[in-house]
Amino acid sequence: MNDKNREFWEDGADYENYVYSELNDDRKQKWKKRINLHIKAPMKILDAGCGPGFFSCILSEDGNKVIGIDRSEDMLKYARLNAEELNVYPNFICMDINNIDFPNDTFDIIISRNVTWTLDNPEHVYQEFYNKLKSGGKLIIYDANWHIPFYNNEMMERVRENERKYYEDFGEEFKVYDDDTSIFENLPLSNIVRPKWDIKVLKEIGFKNIETDLNVGEELYSDWELELYSETPLFEICAVK
Repeated sequence: MNDKNREFWEDGADYENYVYSELNDDRKQKWKKRINLHIKAPMKILDAGCGPGFFSCILSEDGNKVIGIDRSEDMLKYARLNAEELNVYPNFICMDINNIDFPNDTFDIIISRNVTWTLDNPEHVYQEFYNKLKSGGKLIIYDANWHIPFYNNEMMERVRENERKYYEDFGEEFKVYDDDTSIFENLPLSNIVRPKWDIKVLKEIGFKNIETDLNVGEELYSDWELELYSETPLFEICAVK
């Protein structure tokens, strides 16, 4: 993760507000329903790159033993506040996702959202995930081709049109992207079409039973999210060690 990217996430008030809203509307139950297709509580779960703790909180509510790791202390501060408000207490640890300091074969589930696109060496992190999972454990990834529109002018114009529609509908400005490309321009996955790339790498590492859902956002997003992010739809990957 480059310095600019790190600064972006450490100044995470906007993302915390977004996660707080998810924890307090119908999206929370939508996410629980979806994730529970893949897990049967109680399980030992690593929320990798947990941010303000959305997955850690909702999975703890269902009786799982959850450890959330993130390299940003500010994000973990928000995560602890969210957990306290929900009266759940996952274990939050400041830890670099590139060097997961747990023994191999520790977790039943490793889950992450909007994390893999930020990685300087995603192949290494996927190998780390594989090592830390128990045999038969599952990796569950949610992400999107967030920055592909920067490499396609027609896509970017549609993104800007979606922003204009949002302003017309809600009376406030929302920019999916600003013009600062330094956050992502040197990251290897920024202009890679996924999850095709992920499937190839996960197979090479040794994962099996790899399943993807390219339309999972239709099940999980609010209407305004579906409109704003129509050019970069959320996808899901589930793979077994």
